[in-house]
Amino acid sequence: MEELTHISITASCEMHDISGGGSILLEKTTEQQPLHFITDFGMMPLEALESHLKDLHTGDEYDLTLSPAEAYGEYIEEKVIAVDKNIFLIDGRFDESIIHPGAIIPLQNEQKERFLGQVKEVGEDRVTIDINHPYAGKALHLQGRIIDSHEATQDEIMTLLNAMAHHGCGGCGGHCSGECDGNCGGSCDGQCSGEGHCGHCNH
Repeated sequence: MEELTHISITASCEMHDISGGGSILLEKTTEQQPLHFITDFGMMPLEALESHLKDLHTGDEYDLTLSPAEAYGEYIEEKVIAVDKNIFLIDGRFDESIIHPGAIIPLQNEQKERFLGQVKEVGEDRVTIDINHPYAGKALHLQGRIIDSHEATQDEIMTLLNAMAHHGCGGCGGHCSGECDGNCGGSCDGQCSGEGHCGHCNH
């Protein structure tokens, strides 16, 4: 069996929402924080983007359009759920500075799978949360340039594995930048994941 070759890729990245016929910039990397990942480790949530970039070389430019199905999936109304407000109590108090409309909160289900939800509404007894990906239902246009592409060294792979063991995310769409405050629940088990909002390109 042929051994899998892992590629270390560093690239610039701009992501635009082109669903409405125009082009709205959603995210953009900086020189200080370019997109970086090693292929075939599940770091990249956009498989179509990883597949496209892994065949390019240092200095190549890329321009890619993805349908919602190829990107973050279609928007599913059933993923908007109402949960008991008491789940979010901290020391018997509901903290509106954390749980408020528009807030992105980390959640964990009974299978210990971690994901993010956006608070849509805070009612008297229930909190409505949208667990669709923020970019679900959007057609995306991605463009940028390969800053560096090379076969990943054993040291790079071991560093990645150690980081994933501690943080569980990395690369494009997987870098976590926020902090988890309080308990999270709903269809969850009341435990915080400890992760923050995961952006697509910038990390």
